Amino acid sequence: MTTTSGLSVDIVALKRARRRAGVSVARARARRLSCLALALLATATARAAPPAGASLPLTLEVRMFSAGHADATLLSTSAGHHVLIDAGRGTSRAGDHLVSRRLLPYFRARGIKHLDAFVITHPHWDHVGDPRALARGVQIKRIVVNPDGARWLGRQLRRLAPLVTAVRGQRLRFGPLSFDVLHPPRAGTPWRGNGLTAENNRSLVLRAAFGRHRLLFPGDLMAAGERWMLSRRRARPGRVDVLKLGHHGLLSTTERWLRETRPRFAVASCGDRWNRKQDRLSRRLLRALKRHGVMLLRTDRAGDIIFRSDGARLTLRTVPELVFRPRRRHRRWAKRRRRRPPRSQRWRWCPVPAR
Repeated sequence: MTTTSGLSVDIVALKRARRRAGVSVARARARRLSCLALALLATATARAAPPAGASLPLTLEVRMFSAGHADATLLSTSAGHHVLIDAGRGTSRAGDHLVSRRLLPYFRARGIKHLDAFVITHPHWDHVGDPRALARGVQIKRIVVNPDGARWLGRQLRRLAPLVTAVRGQRLRFGPLSFDVLHPPRAGTPWRGNGLTAENNRSLVLRAAFGRHRLLFPGDLMAAGERWMLSRRRARPGRVDVLKLGHHGLLSTTERWLRETRPRFAVASCGDRWNRKQDRLSRRLLRALKRHGVMLLRTDRAGDIIFRSDGARLTLRTVPELVFRPRRRHRRWAKRRRRRPPRSQRWRWCPVPAR
């Protein structure tokens, strides 16, 4: 304590008072800043949140599975609609078991318990998959096939779900997602002499529409089937954003077909065949895609290919960890190419090591 002209001043008490005043001022500032931050956060949340009774924006996800020399594509909307186009190879020849090894585990992980439609483009073993295992895992509301599929597989498929035979001119609608059937033609159209003799050229050709975006799924349509469709005005697909190359990119996708569709992306679902030969896309096709500025995506290199759309913007993502690769064959079976290898040496999905 010091004394100055009769006034006694406690320096320690004065310092404590100043310190308390400073702490109180800092606390008041912190309170004001926190209240301001909460007010700004509430305003931003109110602007971002949809009004009462309004629905969230609809989105579409298209997942093209890496299935080797086969096809499997799932289209899912945020409204809860799910459509599966083809289901890969089944259990009879290649032993891939795509349904039980890839599709059903993916459905369980995503919480998918039903399919609004299971589309089989044509009754070939690398597209039909295993419908019985699929029906045991999820509920199938309807199965859509072409006339060949109804004739050859109709009796077995009707036991699993209602069967719908689709021909040109029909439209399938699942909420905001719709499919236009462009091929095959209706009954009574002659097949011989016009390129439709082969079953591949009578595959279901579907054009999916979601908002501004269009996707084309031609099944195993080959060059002769493409020429037949281009010669009919009502069968022409028009411009699309994503083109699934017919017949795994082999013997298909002519120059006229690319000029008609003018896609931004072309997807080839290809890989090693059962006879261990590599699917090689022709140089003619690669040059045509490059000439038209089309981005080529291959499931044997990019893995699962995923497109997402909100109706106005289209995004792309790949999952290279799920590339479909065969196992190395045993030496004892390498010399016996005519015989079927044991189950332990058949196809499987091998993860790609991180680079």
